Amino acid sequence: MSQISRVGGEKILCPHMVHPFLSVLCSIILCGIGGAIAGCSRVPEVLAFSPDGKLLAAAGNSNVTIWRTESGKAVFRDSLQGRYHRDPLAFTPNGSILAVGSRGIQMIMLNGKATINSLSGWEEVDDLRFCRGGRYLVSVSPGSGITRVWDMNTKIAILSNEATGWRTGMNPLVAWGSFSGAGNPKGATCSPDGKILAVVQSDAIRLYDFSSLLSAARGGVQGITPLIFEIKPQDVPGVTDFFLSLNDISFGPDSGSLFLCLGNSLVTYDLSSKSVRFSRELSCQSLSVSETDPGIIAVNGFDGKTAIWNLRTRQAPPVRLRAEIMAVAVSPDGRLLAGSTSDDYVNVWNLKSGRLSLRLKM
Repeated sequence: MSQISRVGGEKILCPHMVHPFLSVLCSIILCGIGGAIAGCSRVPEVLAFSPDGKLLAAAGNSNVTIWRTESGKAVFRDSLQGRYHRDPLAFTPNGSILAVGSRGIQMIMLNGKATINSLSGWEEVDDLRFCRGGRYLVSVSPGSGITRVWDMNTKIAILSNEATGWRTGMNPLVAWGSFSGAGNPKGATCSPDGKILAVVQSDAIRLYDFSSLLSAARGGVQGITPLIFEIKPQDVPGVTDFFLSLNDISFGPDSGSLFLCLGNSLVTYDLSSKSVRFSRELSCQSLSVSETDPGIIAVNGFDGKTAIWNLRTRQAPPVRLRAEIMAVAVSPDGRLLAGSTSDDYVNVWNLKSGRLSLRLKM
């Protein structure tokens, strides 16, 4: 009997019966240490729609697949060098490039793949967001304590947020020590109107004026602090530390609110009044929000349950999710819902009719 490992869509046999050590070594070489532990699973742990909703990407155990949502045809399927846990995905606005965060940032084109910047090679990226029409890419690396803003025209980092504040250019890596350090970043998100960059850190969610950051980058100004305001843990009921409590963050369609995905609740924070507008108790591992008004939000829990509702009417669409869902994504236009399952499939539903329209295999 042999252990089957999947790389680039192909099945490769590891000689289990020849010698147990050889079997383990084969799995580690093909899938990485984490992949060997997980049995080279391709379960999709992260999903992302392209801005026009025509493409859907899934990542699991360093395997990435991209499909067309109209036909279900796979246009890209390969195994990237990376980690065995959740790798962030982000499409450019025209859907021509998919950025994958791992040990560095890998850029996937529809006709192949290319690494445009390795972020010093070993720097693990836990969050990626395109901003301002795809001109800029924001990456977050908690392990090294750095948030970077990349110019997609020049393919270089023009801003780095380190322990001493924002600085221009690609500075030497500065480790902030423990993961609970005040400056250590966990995630970031850009407002749909491109005016605000929100960075999640242990002691606060800091909202920056993006235009001021970019102006300072062009002028080469050091020690930049274009801070608009901060959301402190005490401003959100039941939170003492954002690094430990916050699992995901997203702006609302109107750019006037932030959705905070906490372990046991979803909180809507109003930016104009600087207060919590709405709080709902539910398990929250990740969330996805459509960009159209009034917007559709989907919240995926640690228990595999998914809650979906219209942000204006608070009514749920007619979708029945019978299986345990591992990850969810709502298309930007609020038309489609994608959910992955433990059998390596991604299901796609039409939110208006509630019907299952696609069942895609990783």
